[in-house]
Amino acid sequence: MTITTELPLHAEPMASTPEVMRWVLPTVRLPVGRLLKAPGALGVLLDETPIEQAWCEPHSVNMRLRPDASWRQHGAAVRTALREAVAEVTLWRTDDDRDMVLRTVVGDVLAGPVGAYITSHGGQVDIDSVIDETVTLRFCGACGHCDLAGVTLHRRIETAVRERYPDLHAITAAGIPTSRFGAWFRRAEDRNGPGNRW
Repeated sequence: MTITTELPLHAEPMASTPEVMRWVLPTVRLPVGRLLKAPGALGVLLDETPIEQAWCEPHSVNMRLRPDASWRQHGAAVRTALREAVAEVTLWRTDDDRDMVLRTVVGDVLAGPVGAYITSHGGQVDIDSVIDETVTLRFCGACGHCDLAGVTLHRRIETAVRERYPDLHAITAAGIPTSRFGAWFRRAEDRNGPGNRW
């Protein structure tokens, strides 16, 4: 008996832009940036129809279809094309715009459950800048003067972003003194001992 294992692949709409589908390939490392060229049927879908725009995170391909196309109509063909194309991922070409991709990831994280949690506490977090894979966020509302903003930044936002974008260099908050963040971590360390912040 032959047992074949199929490449793990699933699709999910982006929280920030539901018309964009994330095709998640957790076991494949992809080139990051706007997808310009791909082998086989995926290349044809990119060049002709129905894909309007595609960009790669380290482990997903995000696609927006042309306005006259639907995922119901083209989803199966995209799935098949992706499965074939990842066998030759070295032939994929991107524009290497890593900051654009990282900004999209952060925006999607903030539009999802992490952002809903922040909003439920009367806060808001906006993207201030993304430069050289370093993200600066701006904490507003209740978050702007919350002693736990550092926990939100590192344990919630940074953790969620790193899951999707492991190459994140750093994440910081504009306008909030880092001493405010450090105070909570020092208190946690005092309770739990050095190196046991969580």
